[in-house]
Amino acid sequence: MHSPILLLTSALWLSAASAQNANSSTSEIVRLLRNANLIPGTIPAFNATVDPFTVRFRSAIVNYGNLISLADSAYAPNVSFSAEAAFPSARYTVAMVDPDAPTPQNASSSQIRHWLVSNVAPSSQLTNISLTANVLSGWRSPSPPAGSDPHRYTFLLLRQPQGANVSLTSQQAASISMFNISTFIQQNNLTVVSGNYFNASRNGTTNGATGSATTAGIATRTGAASGTNTVSATGAVVGAGSGAGAGASSTRTTSTASPSTSVVRNSGALRQIASIPETLAVLSGLLVLVTVV
Repeated sequence: MHSPILLLTSALWLSAASAQNANSSTSEIVRLLRNANLIPGTIPAFNATVDPFTVRFRSAIVNYGNLISLADSAYAPNVSFSAEAAFPSARYTVAMVDPDAPTPQNASSSQIRHWLVSNVAPSSQLTNISLTANVLSGWRSPSPPAGSDPHRYTFLLLRQPQGANVSLTSQQAASISMFNISTFIQQNNLTVVSGNYFNASRNGTTNGATGSATTAGIATRTGAASGTNTVSATGAVVGAGSGAGAGASSTRTTSTASPSTSVVRNSGALRQIASIPETLAVLSGLLVLVTVV
């Protein structure tokens, strides 16, 4: 006969471990963006509440600093994300900006507004939001100048206030350059709930990083204490690039993962492999559940 107390204990173990992993997953998004110097320089500080926020081009999936070719990013991507439990009827704005124009060392034209779409409804299916929502600024494909270090093309998912009419000012609409996504967020009372980014350049390399894109959407990011990272992939590799560090002249590197953790994006879902204590907690709960009679 199963003991209700022991069954409840095991269920609580599993629930706590699951909640901890979910919190780790969303906090990992912020950490990766911060390590890429996108927070607070480009993106205002925020707490991620949506994961996954999947951005997929025809032959490549955006995965926190992976290298995507200019050919693969020539056309607007499809996106998918789930509704927030606390805001089931909310609509969102999706943005992509380049904070590194014309070069990361001399970003005098930044930010470049590459894409801005409002009134986007959550969907678990990849969707061409340019056809289903309100396009405020049409897709401009990445075009970093020859000789420039890789640019960090940054996607943001922004929750709109209920019934809000999101818009650009006449000055903002007049040019895609010198855009400020933080100012736009404040003007429209938007809330940042998630983000992602990729690197692109004309020479196919990233400073201190190796990038790859897969059609299967299965990629693993691992990091080392030295501050370098790799993005390895399983499945059909569409595009890849690698490069050595740029030296003292470079003021940034692509984001890194902690040596004790590994972030896995499987079919667009960001998962954090549990640390040893979390794993033991889950196994302990399962053991109690299995052995109770």
